[in-house]
Amino acid sequence: MVEEEENARLLKLMRTLARRRDDASRKAMYRALLHAKLFVPTEPHPERPSETRFSEDAPLHGKPVYVAFTSLGALRLWDPQSNAHTEMQGSELFPMLAQSEIGSCLINPKGDVRGELYRHEVLMLSDAVAKLRAWREGTSFN
Repeated sequence: MVEEEENARLLKLMRTLARRRDDASRKAMYRALLHAKLFVPTEPHPERPSETRFSEDAPLHGKPVYVAFTSLGALRLWDPQSNAHTEMQGSELFPMLAQSEIGSCLINPKGDVRGELYRHEVLMLSDAVAKLRAWREGTSFN
């Protein structure tokens, strides 16, 4: 699949992190995740049917657990009936998720290569995106 080829580096780094569990591997995986094209399933918003929201998995300590996938094939493993989704760069997704009361974000749940980012990791990724944007714009960020 084309999508899998696009995210081959991310998947390789996720496998490496699962084996090594060191800071260098974690940082490399985070960087790849921010650059990855992710497939995020959507569903109608329960209170506003004309709007959509990101689909969720089972909550974590009462907090929402969102899902993202590295390919449409991986999304279909999680929900074979899912047709509605949006494609986003990780650098777009994580700042959006950071605005919620997120418990975690599952990457490729039910896939061969999968992971979970907890709230503090999503917030850290969002902060990294904001700092990088500020740096590129030549503004200070505190």
